[in-house]
Amino acid sequence: MKELPIGTEIKLPFTTLKVETVRGHSCENCFFIEVCEENGEFVSESFGGCDSLEREDETNVIFKEIIYENME
Repeated sequence: MKELPIGTEIKLPFTTLKVETVRGHSCENCFFIEVCEENGEFVSESFGGCDSLEREDETNVIFKEIIYENME
């Protein structure tokens, strides 16, 4: 299974995500929370697992959206 290292930035056409560590099993603040409720397999296959039981580093992660302030 694909696994993105902690700290990896994922540049999508409309936003940028970052793989971040979370304590326990919490999907709070994860960009994909609603998608996972409908089709978690899609996220796992596309971006890698987020549950510590699925990851080689045994760490729970979320895919957090990076919000950039006005960059003038």
